[in-house]
Amino acid sequence: MWKGSREEKQQETGNRQQATGNEKPRPWRFSFPVSCFLLPVSCCFFGVLACAGTGKHGGGGDADSDSDTDSGTGTGTGTESDSDSESGTESDTDTGTGLEPFARGTFRMTNLTFTSPEVLTDDVVQNLVQENIDELVLNWLIDLRDRAGDECAFTTGAATTADGGATYAWDLVSVPVEGTADCTDAGFGIPAGDGTIDLVEIPVEGKAISFLFRIREATMVGTFGVLPAVTGTSAGKITAVDADTIPLGDLGATLCGLLADDVGALDDYDDDCDNLFACLAGDPPPDAAWDCDVDGTPPDSDVLGEPAWTLEADFRANDATLAG
Repeated sequence: MWKGSREEKQQETGNRQQATGNEKPRPWRFSFPVSCFLLPVSCCFFGVLACAGTGKHGGGGDADSDSDTDSGTGTGTGTESDSDSESGTESDTDTGTGLEPFARGTFRMTNLTFTSPEVLTDDVVQNLVQENIDELVLNWLIDLRDRAGDECAFTTGAATTADGGATYAWDLVSVPVEGTADCTDAGFGIPAGDGTIDLVEIPVEGKAISFLFRIREATMVGTFGVLPAVTGTSAGKITAVDADTIPLGDLGATLCGLLADDVGALDDYDDDCDNLFACLAGDPPPDAAWDCDVDGTPPDSDVLGEPAWTLEADFRANDATLAG
């Protein structure tokens, strides 16, 4: 997990991703370096996941967008002052990036690349996630507005589109999250300060796909650019119970089975993670050969006492338009 300041994270992210900002998604390579079956795949943030089930644990006012709006930072904003040079360039608006001082923006994630845990970094997983994004099945928006000084209001969550991505509307199945973000001309941090978002829900509905992805204690840090408009990192947690309700159709396993390396019979989602949950409860695992101290990959964290895995990903986002 990142230990430095949000500003350092923004700078590090910009440097690391600048060289890859215009890369296309990696080509499909059908390789499975993970044990237990033809792993991995997933979705801790989505993937091609077939038909969500409840599993054995249950189911789971805008600011003026004109660039001459006062940013609250004391920086000139687009009207020439008496001290402006005759060249016509307004040096007091230079942010060092060639961009106008940030006032508001809406962005859609166009790429999401898992960096942790390792099982989600496989090319198969990455390509499945990218396919859902490209086909407009997965639409995750970030809206920033009402900037005052170094803070602004934000809304983030799932969206739908009825016109091929020309415009988006907030999804009605889940409730978008609103709050206060750190905002500068260089980038943003969601939420403001050292807090986290309690829960972000991203429903994914597509061909043979229907599931609700729940990410808890989430954070996002982004750096503004030109194309892509934003590069950044995201982090959060998914509980073992939530992961067990997300079936990965093409792999015949649940996300929990993938993360825990505890997959039962292929296409039999109900027996995935049975050994893990028995071990967590202090009971003998169903598989007599399973050693709770050695086998599998148990959750590395918790959310309000519930075992959970920590997820981290890099993302890229571009400008999007909210309908209405």
